[in-house]
Amino acid sequence: MPKLRKMLIVAAMTVLVPAFVAMAILALPLVALERLWDFALLRWHCWRTNVWTYLVCSPRRGWNEFLVNNVLPAIPSGLGCIWTTRQGAKNGHRAENLLVWSGIGKAKPYLAEVTPFRVRYRSLNDRLQPLKSRSRVDEPTRQELQTLLGEELQNLHSA
Repeated sequence: MPKLRKMLIVAAMTVLVPAFVAMAILALPLVALERLWDFALLRWHCWRTNVWTYLVCSPRRGWNEFLVNNVLPAIPSGLGCIWTTRQGAKNGHRAENLLVWSGIGKAKPYLAEVTPFRVRYRSLNDRLQPLKSRSRVDEPTRQELQTLLGEELQNLHSA
């Protein structure tokens, strides 16, 4: 009985291993095609909306009040805003979801700039953390944020 069992295992492995290798080889072009599609879709979305830099932010961890009251009114024109949820961008286009998914692991809020060949990221978490406690509408805070966002955008564009 053990001999028959070993023979069956060897026979199964000789069939299954090449089958898995063949499936992996056949799936590689599909994965590459999907990545190319996502690449083109993101650039097309940016071209269509004429927004190439996004502020990606999350309402979690106490950021919601501060972002809504002070940061969003202070963002310069030409800068889009993407709110995230657990599923990706809130009410977002697939291209916006790509920016959220590719930014997993980065501290939010962050800036994402779409360039012709890549996406550049710059986390604003460290710079905004000291201001986070000022969640009420505050004009001096907004002016400070406009300056800060301008500097960060300049650093992002020059990187």
